[in-house]
Amino acid sequence: MLLAEEKNQGSATFQLFPEGVNCFDQLTNPNTRRSFFFEVDKHCQLGPNNYQQHGFGSVVCSLGAKNGPHPSSSVMGTPKKMSGNLVRSFKSGRLKQNIPLVFVTACQIAWQDKHKFLEQFDLAANYMSRQKGLFSYRLYQATSQQEDYQFINLAHWSGIEDFIGAFQTNEFKSLIRGGFDQTSQIIVTHPLTKFN
Repeated sequence: MLLAEEKNQGSATFQLFPEGVNCFDQLTNPNTRRSFFFEVDKHCQLGPNNYQQHGFGSVVCSLGAKNGPHPSSSVMGTPKKMSGNLVRSFKSGRLKQNIPLVFVTACQIAWQDKHKFLEQFDLAANYMSRQKGLFSYRLYQATSQQEDYQFINLAHWSGIEDFIGAFQTNEFKSLIRGGFDQTSQIIVTHPLTKFN
């Protein structure tokens, strides 16, 4: 079942594991809620920018209450985490059963700038929803300023070429105004077998 087809996904917890750590082996308490695993694709290149310089090897998204799968005490390297609530979503009529790529965008911004971020996200999302290759997105906002990230977006795309092409148009570039400090990491992943 695709993440975008799940029901009642008001909240989720994300764990971004360092490269070289097997997230399947490092999680305990696995059966309290539905979780999805994403493996980083090391072969997809986003071009000459810093978005992909992250050092992660896998991402776990667990739906529902906060008390779900967590790293065991033997985990090598502490994962980055964010618990958040769903604040934006989109699903096109073109959604397929097997989406080859999921782009996980993790954003670090100042807590007081979250409204500015959402304003610009809405402008960009309106544009992206009309682009070839985007099947769905789900934006989660952190529940507190102590989280490692303030926003994480999951976007299902048909391929790296469509994703890069959507960001290179003059229309998209005109939408991004900035006005606040942010650090974003785009993690290109493949969905793995669902973890129950």
